[in-house]
Amino acid sequence: MIDIDTIEDADECDGEALHVYGRDTTTGQWRWQWVAVETLMEAGRGDLVPWLQE
Repeated sequence: MIDIDTIEDADECDGEALHVYGRDTTTGQWRWQWVAVETLMEAGRGDLVPWLQE
């Protein structure tokens, strides 16, 4: 799973999830992963809102 605090970029939103780039908590490697919008909002990642509005 991506560490929500390490998300640096996003490139797609399907309305329910945002495709984000961040550090994997298990491997420590940087990768792309789909993360639920609800999870991002609960974690306080309002800085990603512009991606959610596109």
